[in-house]
Amino acid sequence: MRTRIKRPSPALVVACLALFVALGGVGYAAATINGKNIKNGTIAGKKLKNGAVTTKKLKNGAVAGAKLRNGTVSAAKIRNGAITGAKVRVDTLGKVPSAATADRATTADRAGTADSAGVAAQVAGQETALELVSSTTGPDFDSARSAAPEVTLFQVGALTVYGKCFDSGGSFYAIAFVKTSQNGAVLTAEAGSFLYGSPYLNAGTDEMQRYIYVNSIGANGTMSNPPGTSGYYAAAPNGTAIEGRVNIGVKAGDPPAGNGLYGPGDVCRFAASMTQLS
Repeated sequence: MRTRIKRPSPALVVACLALFVALGGVGYAAATINGKNIKNGTIAGKKLKNGAVTTKKLKNGAVAGAKLRNGTVSAAKIRNGAITGAKVRVDTLGKVPSAATADRATTADRAGTADSAGVAAQVAGQETALELVSSTTGPDFDSARSAAPEVTLFQVGALTVYGKCFDSGGSFYAIAFVKTSQNGAVLTAEAGSFLYGSPYLNAGTDEMQRYIYVNSIGANGTMSNPPGTSGYYAAAPNGTAIEGRVNIGVKAGDPPAGNGLYGPGDVCRFAASMTQLS
Protein backbone atom coordinates (compact mmCIF):
# COMPACT_ATOMS: atom_id res chain seq x y z
CA MET A 1 0.00 0.00 0.00
CA ARG A 2 1.53 3.31 -1.00
CA THR A 3 1.44 6.45 1.18
CA ARG A 4 0.74 9.62 -0.66
CA ILE A 5 2.46 12.78 0.60
CA LYS A 6 0.24 15.75 0.38
CA ARG A 7 1.42 18.74 -1.56
CA PRO A 8 2.06 21.77 0.74
CA SER A 9 -0.67 24.30 0.72
CA PRO A 10 -0.10 27.75 -0.78
CA ALA A 11 -0.41 29.30 2.70
CA LEU A 12 2.40 27.11 4.05
CA VAL A 13 4.64 28.00 1.12
CA VAL A 14 4.06 31.71 1.67
CA ALA A 15 4.75 31.37 5.43
CA CYS A 16 8.02 29.51 4.85
CA LEU A 17 9.12 32.05 2.26
CA ALA A 18 8.40 34.92 4.67
CA LEU A 19 10.41 33.21 7.42
CA PHE A 20 13.34 32.69 5.07
CA VAL A 21 13.31 36.32 3.97
CA ALA A 22 13.09 37.56 7.55
CA LEU A 23 16.03 35.45 8.72
CA GLY A 24 18.09 36.38 5.71
CA GLY A 25 17.26 40.08 6.10
CA VAL A 26 18.77 40.29 9.60
CA GLY A 27 22.04 38.82 8.36
CA TYR A 28 22.00 41.13 5.36
CA ALA A 29 21.37 44.18 7.51
CA ALA A 30 24.12 43.23 9.95
CA ALA A 31 26.57 42.83 7.10
CA THR A 32 25.63 45.88 5.04
CA ILE A 33 24.45 48.65 7.47
CA ASN A 34 27.29 50.81 8.83
CA GLY A 35 27.72 54.37 10.11
CA LYS A 36 27.36 55.81 6.61
CA ASN A 37 23.85 54.37 6.32
CA ILE A 38 22.62 55.97 9.57
CA LYS A 39 21.13 59.43 9.25
CA ASN A 40 22.59 62.08 11.58
CA GLY A 41 20.52 62.46 14.74
CA THR A 42 18.53 59.21 14.37
CA ILE A 43 20.25 57.50 17.33
CA ALA A 44 19.78 59.53 20.52
CA GLY A 45 22.09 59.29 23.53
CA LYS A 46 19.40 57.65 25.67
CA LYS A 47 19.33 54.70 23.20
CA LEU A 48 23.01 53.90 23.81
CA LYS A 49 24.01 51.64 26.68
CA ASN A 50 26.45 53.20 29.17
CA GLY A 51 30.01 52.38 28.10
CA ALA A 52 28.96 51.30 24.60
CA VAL A 53 30.97 54.10 22.96
CA THR A 54 34.61 53.87 24.08
CA THR A 55 37.56 56.14 23.30
CA LYS A 56 38.85 53.69 20.67
CA LYS A 57 35.57 54.03 18.75
CA LEU A 58 35.83 57.82 18.45
CA LYS A 59 37.68 59.34 15.50
CA ASN A 60 40.34 61.92 16.44
CA GLY A 61 38.78 65.38 16.45
CA ALA A 62 35.23 64.01 16.30
CA VAL A 63 34.26 65.49 19.67
CA ALA A 64 34.79 69.28 19.61
CA GLY A 65 34.47 71.68 22.54
CA ALA A 66 31.09 72.87 21.30
CA LYS A 67 29.73 69.31 21.77
CA LEU A 68 30.71 69.11 25.44
CA ARG A 69 28.34 70.30 28.13
CA ASN A 70 29.85 72.79 30.61
CA GLY A 71 31.29 71.01 33.62
CA THR A 72 31.32 67.52 32.06
CA VAL A 73 35.13 67.38 31.85
CA SER A 74 36.58 67.66 35.36
CA ALA A 75 40.25 67.85 36.36
CA ALA A 76 40.18 64.15 37.32
CA LYS A 77 39.28 63.25 33.71
CA ILE A 78 42.23 65.13 32.19
CA ARG A 79 45.49 63.23 31.78
CA ASN A 80 48.52 64.82 33.45
CA GLY A 81 50.38 67.00 30.96
CA ALA A 82 47.53 66.95 28.42
CA ILE A 83 46.94 70.72 28.70
CA THR A 84 50.01 72.85 27.97
CA GLY A 85 50.51 76.59 28.43
CA ALA A 86 49.93 77.22 24.72
CA LYS A 87 46.32 75.96 25.15
CA VAL A 88 45.53 78.23 28.11
CA ARG A 89 44.17 81.77 27.67
CA VAL A 90 46.50 83.78 29.92
CA ASP A 91 44.01 86.51 30.87
CA THR A 92 41.74 83.89 32.51
CA LEU A 93 44.37 82.91 35.07
CA GLY A 94 44.24 84.15 38.65
CA LYS A 95 47.18 83.70 41.02
CA VAL A 96 49.83 81.29 39.73
CA PRO A 97 51.53 79.48 42.68
CA SER A 98 54.82 79.02 40.85
CA ALA A 99 56.29 79.95 37.47
CA ALA A 100 59.79 79.48 36.08
CA THR A 101 59.68 82.80 34.20
CA ALA A 102 57.21 85.66 33.72
CA ASP A 103 57.32 88.67 31.39
CA ARG A 104 55.29 90.76 33.85
CA ALA A 105 53.67 90.36 37.28
CA THR A 106 51.56 92.96 39.06
CA THR A 107 52.42 91.49 42.47
CA ALA A 108 54.69 88.67 43.60
CA ASP A 109 55.43 87.21 47.04
CA ARG A 110 58.98 86.49 45.89
CA ALA A 111 61.06 87.06 42.75
CA GLY A 112 64.58 85.76 42.14
CA THR A 113 65.44 88.25 39.40
CA ALA A 114 63.68 90.87 37.25
CA ASP A 115 65.15 92.53 34.15
CA SER A 116 63.47 95.63 32.77
CA ALA A 117 64.06 99.33 32.14
CA GLY A 118 61.16 99.89 34.54
CA VAL A 119 60.96 97.32 37.33
CA ALA A 120 58.51 97.18 40.23
CA ALA A 121 58.27 94.51 42.91
CA GLN A 122 55.72 94.27 45.72
CA VAL A 123 56.30 92.17 48.83
CA ALA A 124 53.95 92.32 51.84
CA GLY A 125 53.16 96.04 51.54
CA GLN A 126 56.68 97.04 50.49
CA GLU A 127 57.54 98.13 46.97
CA THR A 128 60.66 99.13 45.08
CA ALA A 129 60.78 100.82 41.70
CA LEU A 130 63.48 101.59 39.15
CA GLU A 131 62.79 103.80 36.13
CA LEU A 132 65.14 105.10 33.42
CA VAL A 133 63.44 108.05 31.72
CA SER A 134 64.49 110.02 28.64
CA SER A 135 64.48 113.80 29.02
CA THR A 136 61.91 116.02 27.29
CA THR A 137 62.60 119.66 26.33
CA GLY A 138 60.86 122.98 26.92
CA PRO A 139 61.63 126.68 26.39
CA ASP A 140 61.77 127.42 30.12
CA PHE A 141 61.67 125.56 33.44
CA ASP A 142 57.93 125.79 34.14
CA SER A 143 56.91 124.99 30.54
CA ALA A 144 59.29 122.03 30.35
CA ARG A 145 58.19 120.69 33.74
CA SER A 146 54.48 121.01 32.95
CA ALA A 147 54.89 119.26 29.58
CA ALA A 148 57.07 116.42 30.89
CA PRO A 149 55.14 113.13 31.32
CA GLU A 150 54.52 111.75 34.80
CA VAL A 151 56.37 108.46 35.40
CA THR A 152 54.49 106.63 38.16
CA LEU A 153 56.71 105.00 40.77
CA PHE A 154 53.98 103.99 43.26
CA GLN A 155 50.22 104.42 43.54
CA VAL A 156 48.40 103.53 46.76
CA GLY A 157 44.83 104.65 47.36
CA ALA A 158 44.63 108.43 46.92
CA LEU A 159 48.44 108.86 46.90
CA THR A 160 50.80 108.68 43.93
CA VAL A 161 54.60 109.02 43.87
CA TYR A 162 55.95 109.92 40.43
CA GLY A 163 58.95 111.43 38.65
CA LYS A 164 59.62 113.84 35.76
CA CYS A 165 62.70 114.24 33.55
CA PHE A 166 63.20 117.37 31.40
CA ASP A 167 65.65 120.04 30.26
CA SER A 168 65.44 123.75 29.51
CA GLY A 169 68.00 126.47 28.92
CA GLY A 170 70.91 124.03 28.96
CA SER A 171 70.03 122.56 32.37
CA PHE A 172 68.69 119.05 32.99
CA TYR A 173 66.32 118.13 35.83
CA ALA A 174 65.07 114.98 37.56
CA ILE A 175 62.33 115.61 40.14
CA ALA A 176 60.19 113.28 42.28
CA PHE A 177 56.73 114.38 43.44
CA VAL A 178 53.78 113.19 45.52
CA LYS A 179 50.18 113.97 44.58
CA THR A 180 46.79 113.17 46.08
CA SER A 181 43.28 112.76 44.70
CA GLN A 182 41.79 113.50 48.14
CA ASN A 183 42.02 116.91 49.80
CA GLY A 184 43.39 117.23 53.31
CA ALA A 185 46.40 114.89 52.93
CA VAL A 186 49.82 115.58 54.46
CA LEU A 187 53.35 115.37 53.04
CA THR A 188 56.81 115.73 54.56
CA ALA A 189 60.19 115.15 52.92
CA GLU A 190 63.79 115.39 54.10
CA ALA A 191 64.83 117.52 51.13
CA GLY A 192 61.44 118.51 49.72
CA SER A 193 59.16 121.52 49.60
CA PHE A 194 57.20 120.92 52.84
CA LEU A 195 54.19 122.46 51.01
CA TYR A 196 55.70 125.94 51.47
CA GLY A 197 53.93 126.35 54.80
CA SER A 198 50.51 125.02 53.74
CA PRO A 199 49.11 122.56 56.32
CA TYR A 200 47.61 120.15 53.78
CA LEU A 201 48.40 118.46 50.48
CA ASN A 202 45.35 118.90 48.24
CA ALA A 203 44.42 117.75 44.74
CA GLY A 204 45.03 121.28 43.46
CA THR A 205 48.35 121.91 45.24
CA ASP A 206 50.94 123.38 42.85
CA GLU A 207 53.42 120.74 41.68
CA MET A 208 56.50 122.60 42.92
CA GLN A 209 54.96 122.79 46.40
CA ARG A 210 54.85 118.99 46.68
CA TYR A 211 58.19 117.72 45.40
CA ILE A 212 60.29 115.18 47.33
CA TYR A 213 63.66 115.86 45.74
CA VAL A 214 65.23 117.78 42.82
CA ASN A 215 68.47 116.82 41.12
CA SER A 216 69.91 118.87 38.27
CA ILE A 217 73.05 119.34 36.19
CA GLY A 218 74.00 122.41 34.22
CA ALA A 219 75.77 121.26 31.08
CA ASN A 220 75.73 118.65 28.35
CA GLY A 221 78.25 115.87 28.87
CA THR A 222 77.90 115.85 32.66
CA MET A 223 76.14 113.73 35.28
CA SER A 224 75.04 114.04 38.89
CA ASN A 225 77.80 112.75 41.14
CA PRO A 226 76.60 111.23 43.34
CA PRO A 227 72.83 110.84 42.79
CA GLY A 228 70.75 112.60 45.45
CA THR A 229 68.44 110.94 47.95
CA SER A 230 65.56 111.95 50.23
CA GLY A 231 63.06 110.31 52.54
CA TYR A 232 59.33 111.11 52.49
CA TYR A 233 56.06 110.47 54.33
CA ALA A 234 52.49 111.03 53.06
CA ALA A 235 49.03 110.24 54.41
CA ALA A 236 45.49 110.75 53.09
CA PRO A 237 42.17 111.24 54.97
CA ASN A 238 40.95 107.81 53.83
CA GLY A 239 43.58 106.23 56.13
CA THR A 240 46.24 105.44 53.54
CA ALA A 241 49.76 106.24 54.78
CA ILE A 242 53.09 105.58 53.04
CA GLU A 243 56.76 106.28 53.63
CA GLY A 244 59.94 105.60 51.71
CA ARG A 245 63.02 106.97 49.98
CA VAL A 246 63.92 108.17 46.49
CA ASN A 247 67.36 108.22 44.88
CA ILE A 248 67.60 110.37 41.76
CA GLY A 249 70.37 110.78 39.20
CA VAL A 250 70.51 112.62 35.87
CA LYS A 251 72.92 112.44 32.92
CA ALA A 252 73.20 114.59 29.80
CA GLY A 253 74.90 113.49 26.59
CA ASP A 254 78.14 111.51 26.87
CA PRO A 255 80.17 112.34 30.00
CA PRO A 256 83.93 111.62 29.96
CA ALA A 257 83.33 108.90 32.57
CA GLY A 258 80.94 107.10 30.18
CA ASN A 259 77.22 106.38 30.20
CA GLY A 260 77.38 103.68 32.87
CA LEU A 261 74.04 102.52 34.25
CA TYR A 262 72.22 105.45 32.61
CA GLY A 263 72.70 104.27 29.04
CA PRO A 264 72.94 106.61 26.03
CA GLY A 265 71.24 109.99 25.70
CA ASP A 266 69.79 112.45 28.20
CA VAL A 267 68.46 110.22 30.97
CA CYS A 268 67.07 110.46 34.50
CA ARG A 269 67.27 107.49 36.86
CA PHE A 270 64.66 107.08 39.60
CA ALA A 271 65.29 104.39 42.24
CA ALA A 272 62.71 104.39 45.01
CA SER A 273 61.18 102.42 47.85
CA MET A 274 57.76 102.63 49.48
CA THR A 275 56.19 100.98 52.51
CA GLN A 276 52.44 101.12 52.98
CA LEU A 277 51.87 101.83 56.66
CA SER A 278 48.07 101.70 56.57
